[in-house]
Amino acid sequence: MAATFGRASDFLSEADLLRFRGLTNLLRATNRIDDRTQQGGLGFICDNKNSKNNVLYRRLAEFADLLVRHLEVVAVRSADKNGTLVQILTDPDRDDDETSDDSLELDDEGDAGIGHVYCTANPDPETDKNKGNKKKGMENRVAPLLVEIIAEPAEPMDSAGAWLLKHTTGTKRKAPKTSITLDKHGSMLVSLITATHEASDHDALSTTTARLHNYVLLASIAKIRGRIIRGTALHDRNLWEFLTKQSTDVHTAPGTEKDIPFQPSNAKGMKIPGTILRLILASLRNLKTGLAPELEPWLERTDEVEYTNDTRPVFQTLLSGLLIAVNAALFDLVNIKNKRLMEKGKGKLSEEQVANAALDLDDYAEVASQWLSLLSLLLDQVRPVVQAHLLYLKDVFAITKVKVGEKQMRDAPSSDRLGQPSSELGPYQSSSSDGGLGDLESGLEKTVISKKGAYTADFEEIDSAGLQQNWDLAALKYMDLLCLHQKAVNSLGKSSGNIHDIQTREFLRAARFEYVRCFQDQADGNMMSMRKAMETLKFPSGNEIGPDNIAKIKAFILEHEKTKDGKSVISDTKWEDEKSFDGNFHCETLLLSLQLLHKIQTARDEVSPDENSENSYLRLPPKDIVDRFDDSAKVLPVSKRCCPACHALMKFVNKKTDKKILFPGHHENWFTAALPPWIPRKAGKAVIKAAEKKLVERIEEYLKSGTPPSDSSTGTSPIMSYGVGGLVNVGSGIRTPADRAKDRAEKRKRKELEKESDDGRSSSPTKRRQEM
Repeated sequence: MAATFGRASDFLSEADLLRFRGLTNLLRATNRIDDRTQQGGLGFICDNKNSKNNVLYRRLAEFADLLVRHLEVVAVRSADKNGTLVQILTDPDRDDDETSDDSLELDDEGDAGIGHVYCTANPDPETDKNKGNKKKGMENRVAPLLVEIIAEPAEPMDSAGAWLLKHTTGTKRKAPKTSITLDKHGSMLVSLITATHEASDHDALSTTTARLHNYVLLASIAKIRGRIIRGTALHDRNLWEFLTKQSTDVHTAPGTEKDIPFQPSNAKGMKIPGTILRLILASLRNLKTGLAPELEPWLERTDEVEYTNDTRPVFQTLLSGLLIAVNAALFDLVNIKNKRLMEKGKGKLSEEQVANAALDLDDYAEVASQWLSLLSLLLDQVRPVVQAHLLYLKDVFAITKVKVGEKQMRDAPSSDRLGQPSSELGPYQSSSSDGGLGDLESGLEKTVISKKGAYTADFEEIDSAGLQQNWDLAALKYMDLLCLHQKAVNSLGKSSGNIHDIQTREFLRAARFEYVRCFQDQADGNMMSMRKAMETLKFPSGNEIGPDNIAKIKAFILEHEKTKDGKSVISDTKWEDEKSFDGNFHCETLLLSLQLLHKIQTARDEVSPDENSENSYLRLPPKDIVDRFDDSAKVLPVSKRCCPACHALMKFVNKKTDKKILFPGHHENWFTAALPPWIPRKAGKAVIKAAEKKLVERIEEYLKSGTPPSDSSTGTSPIMSYGVGGLVNVGSGIRTPADRAKDRAEKRKRKELEKESDDGRSSSPTKRRQEM
């Protein structure tokens, strides 16, 4: 079948597409000029007239959270006249799972680059980009963007660890390599979630729930523990360091509890239920370090404990101990996953060793999941206490950047244990507290987040709260973020048979799952240079920017925009560069563009590639794929807030319809981005106009003030709550993987002895006498 191409008048020109790339390159480099007084949209745009869509949004937002394993940015769409259709799409080059989980220094947003070659189920973006694969005549051209839809059922799974090992295909760059692409990951999530709702009894529910939790932890451990590290001094945030302070540090700090009045806002809510306390304390007691002495009296209590002036220091011991135990379990899971997958990838494991490795992975994943469940439970069921306690910590400490020596900061590995229990320091003491009170001062100073940590999608609301001196709110949101995957599992999986479970089950029964994959078959790093993009701009008065003003903006970028190594983002060469575009197509824009493309299908030209060689970039997706988008999306959850470019397109789409699409709001930071060649012309022009307008506003503001203001940011997807029923098999406290392995060995030994005994009883008396 001949390729189908769009009529040039219906779409953007190549010059438009290259110019947009250049404009976003400039916008990324000038983010700091914004005053950021407007923090973006709400957590999600709510259509109060249609509660059904609100519920659907929440459900799919949680599913989007679970899809994120490491660097993916994922959009989920639900729209079908004949039933529920769930379509997912990620930014190109972000759908593989080849990244080493112990390399937790996560990349900045939007730096993957476009034009990577996708030839296999498990692509190699880095190698393919280096090869170039650039055809002659591609200079200053845009490569076609191809689309395919993958909709395959999930494979059967009895063990998350065994399934992960089965799909480990080798090693690459000192990391395990798997064949688990996003479509396989998404299908498996749907299958495992559905299995919990189809469980016929308590035992089946326990088994399917544990399998779901294990898979999510094994798949997404890099993302989850990476969030812990993002909240530390390694990234110029001080959340972890202060949350894990010992109670002795809190008690002897410059501002003690005697100086801070205790004013509980809700007397009933300021109590800790005995059930929750016993679960946490029994689990802490099972650790090698044992239970901290000040917590021993609480373990013996069967009633609730009131949070008061006297119990605040003890609660700090409880909170810090729980957080450190969570991190320890996650750290151990990172290590065991990397170790076992590397052994499998190198072909070092026998069949029996693979089976034992699968048991290890499941054990460590279950332990990590249970610790996260305890933290989630504490945040959900005792939230007023946690809020009051964090406010108390803020008043006790000067919440400034933790003072860490330059050498220590430079040498600290990204996978540092970050406060593991140490027998020398005592139970639950964080290693980050070794400096004593040297990092504590009286009063509250404004938290300054350097450019290195200024924008991370996950930390939008957290950083915003910190910059407004609301450290207690930032710390609460930080702990919520650590539990995001865990709470999504508890919300989507079956728990207690309530109405929420029934609605989710019916949704899953009707759901059809599709992965929309967009890719280019040739490298494409072309763009309009920064200089040329600046020269295309005009002030609102109609006057050109002019060479003097362009020079001032260039000087600003040279001075203020640095790489991770402290080098300037641009040079004279980069200012003129037209070949090194490192942006990407954004998933929200791709999905919306496909929806808009369906509306102009009748305006398409069907010609052969030879006849349309001048506009080869306008190769359109096949008609059967475009037809999948004949029904407009009702909701469009994304695993982070929309960037300004995607938000501009969303505004364009919502302006054209009475039924507004629910989406997660937007932030104000621009990233390098590319528009799909098949975005309809009017929609593409609306996005380009938004980029032009914003860049001109920044230029005017900088020329007026001459100095950039401080950084800021905005929100994450909503978090559902759950009760004690969300915990699996932790009645007597969480047991370590070593204890679990010991139990298995003892159980195996008992079975062998029972078998020998049964064999002896079944033999004849004569034979038994002969054996004697």
